[in-house]
Amino acid sequence: SALLFLGLAACSGNPLLSDRVQLLAGAAARDLDGVMHLPETVAATDHATLLIFWDPNDPSQHAMLRQAGAEARARANDYRFFGVVSGSDRSVDETALRALLLELQVDFPQLRDRDDSLAERFVAEDNPIVMVWGVHGDLRYRVEALPHVWDGIVGRD
Repeated sequence: SALLFLGLAACSGNPLLSDRVQLLAGAAARDLDGVMHLPETVAATDHATLLIFWDPNDPSQHAMLRQAGAEARARANDYRFFGVVSGSDRSVDETALRALLLELQVDFPQLRDRDDSLAERFVAEDNPIVMVWGVHGDLRYRVEALPHVWDGIVGRD
């Protein structure tokens, strides 16, 4: 019956099942320092890729980002974390964002999604959204919070 459910979901046009969401190929963005990141290359280093789509202007998301900073440091052997901050340069004050990241102790790259193309591609306009692709590039987790149980998400098995 699970197979039937997936078939029906795919037939109904569920955007979460499209290859654009399932695969990281072609996703690229510059971070706050202008460095280009290609998250799809992370799997080649035997690490899972974690993207957090978040809004720095929403204080209710700050605790999760602080926790993500700690998790990124604790899980550096298995994961590469990236924040994704959508919005034009007029809507995101990068100086304030840098100060907030220092305050929250978040030191993983923050990708600027100035044209909202990443948020649209990964159906993450309503944030926060946390997505994890395993070491083989397969989408393993997509929820509005960090994982409570991290075992098995990396996908080395």
